Amino acid sequence: ARHPEDLAKIIDEGCYTKQQIFSVGKTAFYLKKMPSTTFIAREEKSTSGFKASKEKVSLLLAANEAVDFKLKQMVIWHFKNTNVLKNYAKCTLPVLYKYNNKAWKIAHLLTAWLTKYFKPALENYCSERNISFEILLLIDNDLVT
Repeated sequence: ARHPEDLAKIIDEGCYTKQQIFSVGKTAFYLKKMPSTTFIAREEKSTSGFKASKEKVSLLLAANEAVDFKLKQMVIWHFKNTNVLKNYAKCTLPVLYKYNNKAWKIAHLLTAWLTKYFKPALENYCSERNISFEILLLIDNDLVT
């Protein structure tokens, strides 16, 4: 739905409650990028051979409109194994850790996340609260491109 009125109509026709409306979005940030407004950054940019770091980390976030169910965040980075996480089992992290050499292109990771993590977690949530497993999922357009 492109307009709020269309979305409101879909919600009314489907009789969705706040517990059945979920939103999935992505945000990203650069880990080592130098600020462009400091004296040091200007000086380093003028140094020969300098190239600004573009190590980008993406985060996938999901919650329902009632905000009583938030899924574990998924962190997407360029590398499968990093020095920072060398001595940690990734399954023990408080986030789902995935890797992709192009952290901004995550459509294939989204598909796997929806089937392996999102759907089972949602089925469990709905059964615990005696809610029918008819949900409205709003996905950020940036995720599917």
